Amino acid sequence: MQRFINTRAEQVHQFGFASGVPKYIARTAQRLMRLLIAARGWQDIRMVSRICRWANRPVSYGLPVHGKWFVTFEWNEDYGAAKIGIERR
Repeated sequence: MQRFINTRAEQVHQFGFASGVPKYIARTAQRLMRLLIAARGWQDIRMVSRICRWANRPVSYGLPVHGKWFVTFEWNEDYGAAKIGIERR
């Protein structure tokens, strides 16, 4: 399984910044991504933040960062968080 959906999300996770993402958004998203990767179940994720879902992407979940920015992910019971991304919705 692929952990990050694109290189921008991977850069935010590793360095705390990426092109096209404001610095204060990237820093908060980095913290959320690290907690998301460490999570072993839904209870762990619920302790981090509220979980959002979208009607047009039923298998994708999101954690709000700030305003319209979200850390998005898919959840697999065996692997945990996969296809982690950062996007503005």
